[in-house]
Amino acid sequence: MIGLKEFLKRAFITRKCILCGDVIDYDREAPFCDECLPEWLNNLDCMCTTCGFDCDFCTCLPERVREISPLSTFGVFYTPKVSTPVNRIVYKMKREYNIPTIRYCAKVLAKKVVKSFAKNGAHYRDFVITYPPRRKKSVSKYGYDHAELLAREIGRLLNLETIKTFKNLGAEEQKSLTKTQRFANASGAYALLDGINIKNKKILIVDDVMTSGATLSICSKMLLLEGASTVVPIAFAKDTKTNFDN
Repeated sequence: MIGLKEFLKRAFITRKCILCGDVIDYDREAPFCDECLPEWLNNLDCMCTTCGFDCDFCTCLPERVREISPLSTFGVFYTPKVSTPVNRIVYKMKREYNIPTIRYCAKVLAKKVVKSFAKNGAHYRDFVITYPPRRKKSVSKYGYDHAELLAREIGRLLNLETIKTFKNLGAEEQKSLTKTQRFANASGAYALLDGINIKNKKILIVDDVMTSGATLSICSKMLLLEGASTVVPIAFAKDTKTNFDN
């Protein structure tokens, strides 16, 4: 039996597949229709080009991210310039104000964080969450900051505080840049907010996609230099080509 709030939600809000938009039943665990679910599951079985494992067992990370923390993790694989389910979900997360998509991405990553910490005998309960914010130009264009929404939803799921630590200085978008350009661009893209106090804090820093690791590694180092005791970079999706060469 469902409560009144859930009854009203089901009565007035149509639940849709987060890939194709077809109407689906509220009792489904995963937010996919019958046609899209197999496609999503097949995508999860794709293999890392470095280690040969699927996303549940792959621990390959860009070197600059791995050196920040052995607990760094990701949720699923992302394949640039190919229309996979993950790529389409990332696109929706960035360009469509779709809360079910954000919530699902957060759920996937939160589960991986719990598994990663448990596997390493570590605890996440005393961490806070932060994120590299979206450019103001993009926030104005799309009306929201998907990075903040993702971070706050993960914080809600893990019962952790979400804090704002960075401002975006409006540098060029990373997606069209080479590895060398990404690090140079990310170095000038963010700055810590004035007056923040993160001394001795343990911080999860979350991004949507990890490609070269430039954004996460540079922002993590800023937090450590500001006095954070531990920083763990995490991302919803990781490029299957971990060693981003060009």
